[in-house]
Amino acid sequence: MPISKTMSDIPYDIAVEVLSRLPAKSLLRFKSVCKQWFSLISDSKFAVLQYKHSAKNSPLKILTSNYYISPYSTLRSLDCSTKSLDDPRALRRLNFPFATQDTSKLVGSCNGLICLALGKRCADIFIWNPSTGAYIKLPDHKHLHFKLEYDRDNSYRGFGYDSSTNDYKVIFYVPDIDSYSSSSIDEQAYVFSSKNNSWRRVKHKFRQYSEDHICKYRSIGSLLNETLHWLTNWGSAEDFGSVITAFDLAEEKFREVPTPDLVHDVRGKMCVVSGLGVVDGHLCLVRWISDLNGTQGQGGDLSVGLWMMKEYGVKSSWEKLYHIGNSNELCGDIVPQCRAGCDEDEVIILTQVYGDNFVRYYLNKETKVIENLGDFVGTVEAVAYVESLISPHVCIPM
Repeated sequence: MPISKTMSDIPYDIAVEVLSRLPAKSLLRFKSVCKQWFSLISDSKFAVLQYKHSAKNSPLKILTSNYYISPYSTLRSLDCSTKSLDDPRALRRLNFPFATQDTSKLVGSCNGLICLALGKRCADIFIWNPSTGAYIKLPDHKHLHFKLEYDRDNSYRGFGYDSSTNDYKVIFYVPDIDSYSSSSIDEQAYVFSSKNNSWRRVKHKFRQYSEDHICKYRSIGSLLNETLHWLTNWGSAEDFGSVITAFDLAEEKFREVPTPDLVHDVRGKMCVVSGLGVVDGHLCLVRWISDLNGTQGQGGDLSVGLWMMKEYGVKSSWEKLYHIGNSNELCGDIVPQCRAGCDEDEVIILTQVYGDNFVRYYLNKETKVIENLGDFVGTVEAVAYVESLISPHVCIPM
């Protein structure tokens, strides 16, 4: 009896239950088994079911890109289930058909979809599924692209899903650098709705920020509770601090999320809150401390710690979870990405933004392993994602 006939004899409900628990890459191969499986695996509702299983049980991937693509072609997927970059399965090169321009910036990830912007003005913005290869190109917004051409490094950007309207949204906010001397900054964000296939402007009055108010190399929004979060700095050289700026995708409004008092609480030290991410459904911050009497890059003067907000929005719930260690290799913006592995191999994975280091912090052993990503040049960006069959062409309630 032909294999295809045997497979097609499997009851539909059982096929759904079994296949929805398989990884996306396997399911793409299984589409050729029989017509019934092809139809099932191609169904958008099945894709949602498969994603929900994968989000709970499958290891995360980390998509990495350096600021300049050409001629390095460095869009890669890092498998968090591997234990070392020496494993041939750890890194694989991804092929995006339009990634031939001289710059690439990641915008964010959600439900297995990646949003990225190409070109010096970020003129070509795409939502792309790296597992299936499907993508859509967003319509142009000339005023946004004009602002990005002159200040693309100082921009917030993010990508997420709004379940209240069943809509994927992309946001860019580019500050007006001439407004830093004002008591507040009355600015506009640009929000794209995939459901309406259009851009709109959202106004917001920010508090007075320092001139370098955005963490320049980590302007990708961290997505949690259908809200995007960015780490920003405020004030002057004499009086400054850090705050998390949040954008609610449903209400399309900005607000602030409190941070712990990490900058002024260590005397005789230089304290920097250098990275914001989401681990296990909680906001996490990285702080490094350097001895002011020492020389950065010499000795062991740099100490790195990881903090987590246990109860969302509650300042007092911030706790220092781990001391990542003393290492000058971790200088700069360090972004917590995810938790991976289990038992003795359970790790927190962090990426270095300006540089090419990849950090695994082993929770049980309280030790870190720093690995080099290789031929990355310039600023390295990274976002965690789950492989899925979700289509960027169709919005299906999640």
